[in-house]
Amino acid sequence: MKKVQGVLLLGAAVAALGGCGSSPAKSNAPATASVACTELHTAAAARAARCTGGALADWMAYEASAENCADYDIHVREGNVVYQRDKFDACVAEYDLACDHTFNCFYAVLHGLTPDGQACRDTEVCGTDSACLSLDGASCDEKCVRAGVENEACGLYCGDATPCLPFPICRWDFVCANNVCVKGKKVGDACDNSANTVPCTLPAFCSAGTCTLPVSGGACRADSECPTTEFCAPQGTCAARRAAGVACSDAPTACAQWTTCDTSSGSCVPAGKPGAVCQPVPGSDDPTPNYCMIGFCGQDGRCIATSGPGGPCDQSQCAVGTSCDPSTVTCMACP
Repeated sequence: MKKVQGVLLLGAAVAALGGCGSSPAKSNAPATASVACTELHTAAAARAARCTGGALADWMAYEASAENCADYDIHVREGNVVYQRDKFDACVAEYDLACDHTFNCFYAVLHGLTPDGQACRDTEVCGTDSACLSLDGASCDEKCVRAGVENEACGLYCGDATPCLPFPICRWDFVCANNVCVKGKKVGDACDNSANTVPCTLPAFCSAGTCTLPVSGGACRADSECPTTEFCAPQGTCAARRAAGVACSDAPTACAQWTTCDTSSGSCVPAGKPGAVCQPVPGSDDPTPNYCMIGFCGQDGRCIATSGPGGPCDQSQCAVGTSCDPSTVTCMACP
């Protein structure tokens, strides 16, 4: 998994010299990691808009806020990331598959080499299924961590065999059941909604004792039983989510992505990005509007952009890999 870039290039050269058969299919992989990142972000934004709703521009802004693609060329030069061009075409194709298809190929194409438990300044340098997080909330104390995998205890792992932060979380392709990460039940499997049983793999849900995929316009008891572009209307059927400006007082969870129901006006309003109001955590039962898709929720209930190096931190929070300097009230890059 931790192959250096030189080995990959040598392997490609050997493959090119071997055999005289038919020419291999031409790859669309860009020459640089930064361009590959940009193209994968574009594919991810298009998929999110198609599968969950919301404007493409908002999803593009979300992808850009998650990481700076230009940093990848620096990481490759420094030996902290390997750009695996041979995986690019297959990864792009995955973004066009059905919305219930789950995958995580972006960080396989742009593969970070920093081991779990080691210091990091951004998620790009961490492994395929790892992220750069601060577990104690302290600035400049971020480490690469991963979620539990099959048959491991649920939680976040920092390079050891046991979780450094026990928490009911597992890698994207597993579910937490009885504090153990296991494969979720597939569509068509028998199920029940009792506690301490293995749940259906999202987006499937348990209906009449069987794991079932949501159906557009189908019967429902909760929003989670509808496609993400729909909500469970009061009459018990899935209906299209409502755009900004449409009334929502009869169904506070009815608003489309990047909007939320404003209790004062009783209509859907833009939300979740800098300058707009905060929103409830997507998929959570907590109706409190304290979450932002981009940035963080300020004390006035509106989203504020996270500051990078040189940015102000009197009102904003500093991004991962930076710390607020109290003397200048600006975000400074961590050592």
